[in-house]
Amino acid sequence: MSRDLGARLSLTLLERLRGDELRSRAGEAVLIATLDQGGDPHLALLSYGEVVAVGEGLLRLATYRGSSTTANLRRTSHITFCLVADGAAYYIKGSARERPTPPALQGLVVFEVAVTRQVAPAALLASTTATSLPSSSTTRSPRFTCGRRPG
Repeated sequence: MSRDLGARLSLTLLERLRGDELRSRAGEAVLIATLDQGGDPHLALLSYGEVVAVGEGLLRLATYRGSSTTANLRRTSHITFCLVADGAAYYIKGSARERPTPPALQGLVVFEVAVTRQVAPAALLASTTATSLPSSSTTRSPRFTCGRRPG
């Protein structure tokens, strides 16, 4: 069962999203979900440079001007972030509002997201999904272990 951590980011997520260690986060992404016109989830990946915590209850993000994500946020303001940190998957729910975009970010749209809820799972993530390219003859299935560290 998940734990509701309230409308403030945990210290773990504040440190992960503060935006000052972007080189160490190269190649990592934050999964986000918005709602499309039909009410279905629309998933997108943002880099750690595109999502920054500016306070315990506030995130700032940048999306491409013509993207479905931008259109969805303008229409509904609902957003959910999914991050893996310290062996746990965290979900952050929020409400986005468009802010003025600085000239240096031409082609992007800036949103501020008020955190409405942060959720953490009761179980730890013991490993991630491993796959190989379709041309390979082997693939490994996802392996997850709930609870404490496997022994």
